[in-house]
Amino acid sequence: MTGPSSQLILAGNWLGLSDFILAATAEEFGLVVMAILFMLYLLLFWRMLRVALLLPTYQVFERIVIIGIVTHICCQMFFMATGTFNLTIMTGITVPFMSKGGMALLVNSAEIGIVLALALRLEEKG
Repeated sequence: MTGPSSQLILAGNWLGLSDFILAATAEEFGLVVMAILFMLYLLLFWRMLRVALLLPTYQVFERIVIIGIVTHICCQMFFMATGTFNLTIMTGITVPFMSKGGMALLVNSAEIGIVLALALRLEEKG
């Protein structure tokens, strides 16, 4: 094993620790894994928007909160993906649930927890 990727793997850094985690993932695991990863993110966005649409019409605040959370995570993923291809500037934000970063992971997990709590409330009423 030679080359920069092999040296990172031998050092214990499977995918690196930089802003280019999507590029490192694509290099190490290939196009099929990246397509699966993007499909999982799309599934996550669709399911969260579905929760917002299934809420009763009088729960406007909850709908706005869920749509805001979806927009936040979607914009993070969009800017990191386009920044990797040099279509936009790299802003220093993290890829949701992939990049190393304590506060970003904590905030993303809290946002998913809020959506899950609203979905649970929806199931209890329906």
